Amino acid sequence: MSLGLVVLPAQAECAAAEVSPTGFQLDFVALAPGLWLIPGAAGDADAGNRGQVSNLLLAFDGPRTWLLGSGPSPAFGRVLACAVQARFGRVVSDGVSPWPRPELVLGLRGLPGLRAWAHADVAQALRSRCPGCVERLRQRLGPAAVDLGEDPVQVPDHLFEGQAGTLGPWRWQLLSRGEGFPVTVWEHRASGLRFAPGLLWGVGAPDGRDADLSVLSASTRDLLERPGARHGNGSWVGEQGPPMQAAAVTRQARYWPWLLAAAHEGVERGDDGTQAPDLPADLAA
Repeated sequence: MSLGLVVLPAQAECAAAEVSPTGFQLDFVALAPGLWLIPGAAGDADAGNRGQVSNLLLAFDGPRTWLLGSGPSPAFGRVLACAVQARFGRVVSDGVSPWPRPELVLGLRGLPGLRAWAHADVAQALRSRCPGCVERLRQRLGPAAVDLGEDPVQVPDHLFEGQAGTLGPWRWQLLSRGEGFPVTVWEHRASGLRFAPGLLWGVGAPDGRDADLSVLSASTRDLLERPGARHGNGSWVGEQGPPMQAAAVTRQARYWPWLLAAAHEGVERGDDGTQAPDLPADLAA
């Protein structure tokens, strides 16, 4: 579909979009020319944050406007489309689903007329895992689950394959959190900023739920093998939290082996293992 055929959200529809004092918090934090972070809240999805707990990136590439991630629900997607129109006078033309986390990808259904992209492995994981993940998200959202509607999952139909490549203003790489949980990592070519949702957290302890910690550890170490990654060229953005520098990525790469060792020690002590420990200060690079 040509960009000339994309229809702007009706002004009346945008004016009627529900943004209550306890609703979505849409901030656009400038990271580089033509690149913004839309921060997600720290912690887990709940009724208070309406599931908005994943960072998103917005990038301009000539006449095209790209989103990495689309948010937790079609309701969020509709509000985001209106916010981009109001703030920048632009329509989101392309949206990427980086990995199969519902809090990160269910906004697609509310973003009209865009190209929806994903790696073929991510699309397959969305098909197989999203129904169960959505039901768990409904339970966490409580009364805010109304945002999801009856059928919130949109599996992207613009697919790419392989281990690495380019797409629009991005370079991408395929990594993994474990079997059935592929993750794509993104680099903004103009600025060098890197986005690693599902692998990095800029606040609190990184989340290893539904992951094979040995695979997660290997993928996090792999981030450091990217050109310039060890020398602080550019910043990293993770699933949550503010941008991180290379030293913080090194620290998280050391976290997973430490956590596995701590878990084994906890079993020996008889701990229940319900609380993941935070990153120790002595893991700093």
